[in-house]
Formats: sequence, C-alpha cells, structure tokens
Amino acid sequence: MKNSLDLKKLLSSIDGKSYGSYKSLADKYNFENYILSIDHVQGDPFASPSKIQIIMNQETAKFPVELFDTDYKKIALEDYLTRLFYSNINK
Repeated sequence: MKNSLDLKKLLSSIDGKSYGSYKSLADKYNFENYILSIDHVQGDPFASPSKIQIIMNQETAKFPVELFDTDYKKIALEDYLTRLFYSNINK
C-alpha cells in the first residue's frame, strides 16, 4: 500500500495535466490514522464522479456503538460524516 508521501508526489507530478492523468491516483494510501481509498477517478468533466473512501478502525474513530447498531442508524451516521466532510473540505 502506498503512503501519504506517495500521494503528495503523485499529485505534484500530475498537476495541470489532462483528466486522464488523474486516473493514476486510483489506489489506497495509508495515512497515520486512516486509509484513503481512491476507488474511481473521474475520467473527464462529463463522466461519473470520482469515488473515495476513508477507512478508519473503530479504536481510532471511537464512535459509540449505539450510533451504528442498526441499518438506519448506520446510514444516518454515514450521511452526517459525509456532510461534515463536505462542509470542511475547502477550509
């Protein structure tokens, strides 16, 4: 698995290049407390959007089990985290 430094180098090397160059980002990158998984990279401005995941173990995340012990609670937690990520991504 690649690490965060590998991702930084790759991003620098493809900066300003065509959309196709960004497909090389698809991989898993190990950060200190989580894994960034880039599962699909948008091939052009009109293609389906990129898909990424943040993978973190429960010992690190420390979410109370009662927040995800049923399907609807799990969906609600995932929705909350996605919205939180979106609201903070450009800060």
